[in-house]
Amino acid sequence: MNKTPKSLMQLSRRQFTALTATTLAAFGLGYRPIRATESETPADWQAHLDSILKGKEPVEDKVTLDLPEVSENGNLVPFTVAVDHQMTDTDFIQAIHVIATDNDAPPVASFYFTPASSIARASSRMRLLRTQEIVALAHTNGGEFYIGRRRIEVLVGCCGE
Repeated sequence: MNKTPKSLMQLSRRQFTALTATTLAAFGLGYRPIRATESETPADWQAHLDSILKGKEPVEDKVTLDLPEVSENGNLVPFTVAVDHQMTDTDFIQAIHVIATDNDAPPVASFYFTPASSIARASSRMRLLRTQEIVALAHTNGGEFYIGRRRIEVLVGCCGE
């Protein structure tokens, strides 16, 4: 005699518990903690920066990167980046890229602007793996680049390192 119920509605409490336990055990056998993949090595931040610059030299001027000197927790680090540059129809900051030099994935954020933005400033939060330098790269619609850097000490990284 076949004891397999025809539908889940015909399961007894004992059969339901056994089926649930078996299913959970099957999923549990394949469980492994998933860690952020190291798609880029920390040295790759320079390659990312070079892909934006395309051979041009940035000027160490005009970019202000405001972030704490020390962060107790790398999970939520606030920052503000601003560029002291006029925003006219013919000359304006087109984008600001924020890069974390020692994260597994260096690009943190990219902010895009138009002349209607009137000011090139943005705020957000980032996750940091460890103590490192943060780089902000701004570029104008005319192809000029400005760069700013700040070092931040992270006491506990975002992944508990």
